[in-house]
Amino acid sequence: MKKRLVLLALMMCMMFSFVACDDSGEGKIKETQKPASATEKPEEQKEIVPLDTDPTTVEDVETLNIDIKDVKLEDYIISLGKYKGVEVEVLSTKVTKEEIEEEVKYLLESFPTYEDLDSDTAADANYVNIDYVGKIDGEEFEGGSAKDSVLLLGSNSFIDGFEDGVIGMKKGETKDLKLQFPKDYHNTTYAGKDVVFTVTLNRIMKKVETKYTDEFVKENFSEDYKLSTVDDMNKYIESAISENKKAQAESYKVTSVFEKIIDESQFKELPQQLVNYYYVNDYMYVESYANAYGVSMENYVKQSFDMTLDEYKKDTLDYAIKAVKMDIVLDAIAKTEKMEITDEYYAEEVKKIFEGYASYYEDVDAFVEANGGKEEVSKQLLLEKARDFAAEAATVVGTIDKIPQEDDKESEDKEETKEDTKEETKEESSNKENDK
Repeated sequence: MKKRLVLLALMMCMMFSFVACDDSGEGKIKETQKPASATEKPEEQKEIVPLDTDPTTVEDVETLNIDIKDVKLEDYIISLGKYKGVEVEVLSTKVTKEEIEEEVKYLLESFPTYEDLDSDTAADANYVNIDYVGKIDGEEFEGGSAKDSVLLLGSNSFIDGFEDGVIGMKKGETKDLKLQFPKDYHNTTYAGKDVVFTVTLNRIMKKVETKYTDEFVKENFSEDYKLSTVDDMNKYIESAISENKKAQAESYKVTSVFEKIIDESQFKELPQQLVNYYYVNDYMYVESYANAYGVSMENYVKQSFDMTLDEYKKDTLDYAIKAVKMDIVLDAIAKTEKMEITDEYYAEEVKKIFEGYASYYEDVDAFVEANGGKEEVSKQLLLEKARDFAAEAATVVGTIDKIPQEDDKESEDKEETKEDTKEETKEESSNKENDK
C-alpha cells in the first residue's frame, strides 16, 4: 500500500496554512468556522455531531466540531520529552551520477520523437496523430476535444471503441465514432452517456529514440531556461536534485527529531476539537481535488494513495493525532525556553512570508487578516521558532541514503524478533542442560 509519508503529514502541521484568496479571506479555514465546501452552495446551518464522535464514522465532515478558539495547548501535556541533543540520522544530500542519468532518461521520455510510417492505413500498435471533437447530445463538453493528440493504438487509453474505430482509418480521413461512456466511468458527469467523437487522422507513426544532444537541449530549453548544451542541462539537473535533496533532508531531520520528542512525551487526553480540525482540513483538501476531477472520494484516494476510503480516513485520523501532539510539544518547548515573538521579529518574518503571496492580497495587513489576524500568525511563528530550535539542537549520529519505508521497518522488526527468539531458545536449551 502506498501510504502517504508521515514526513509530509508532520511537516504540514508545522507550516503555515496561508492560502491564495481575495481580501475577504474566503478560502482560509479559520479556527471558529467550518471549512468552506469545495463547491459553492447556499449557506445552511448544519447540526454539529457530539464531540466524542469518531471522525472516521462521520459521512459529512462539515458536521464535526472544530471550534478550537478556547483550546489551550499547555493544558494537555503531562511531561515533555528530551528536546535538546536528540540523536538522529540525516539524509545524504550528495548527488550521484546515476540520479542525473535517471533524470535525463525521464526527460527524454517526456519529449518523445516520432517518424512517419509509409503505411496510409492505421493499424494496431501504431502511434497516430489525431484531432478529435467529442459531443454529448450535440454539445461539446469539457475535456472532450484535442488537436495533434498522439495515441498508441491498442493502449486502451480511451474509452472502449475509440481506438478500434481509429484502426483502419486512412491518413487525412475524418470519421464519427458513436460510443458510450462506461457506466462506472471515473467522471460521474459523463458515466453511461452516449457520445460522438469526430476524429481526423493526421499522421501514422512509429516511436524512435530521442537523442540527448546539444541540439535537443537548445530546441527545447533555450528560450525558457537559457540552456543550450548537454553540459548546461546536466548542471541544471544536478543543481535541481541538490536543492530538492537539501529540502528533503531538512524535512526528514525535523520529522525524526519530533517523532522522538513526541514518543518520549506524555499527554493527557487530546482535545478532540483540535484533532477534528486537522482531520477536516486534510479530508476537505483531498476532497476538493476529487471534486475538481469529477470523481468520488473512493476513486480519488484509490488512484492517488492506493487506499480504500476507510483506510484513508484512518490514515488521516492518525495524521491529525500526530499534528495535535506536535502542536502541544512545540508549545511546551516555546514556554520552557521562554521564547517570544517581538514586534521586530514579527514584522520581518511576516514580510518575508507575504512576498510569496503578494499577488493575492492588497497589502500585508490584508494578508494577516485573511490568515486569522496578528495573534494567530504570532502563535504560528512561535511554534515555528520552537521547531527550528529543537532541530538545530539535535545531534547527528549518522547519514542514510534514503528515507526508510514502512516495509523496510517491518522487515527490520521481524529480523529483530527472529534474533530475540533465537536468543530465548538458546537460553531455554541452556537452562534445560543445567537442569539435567
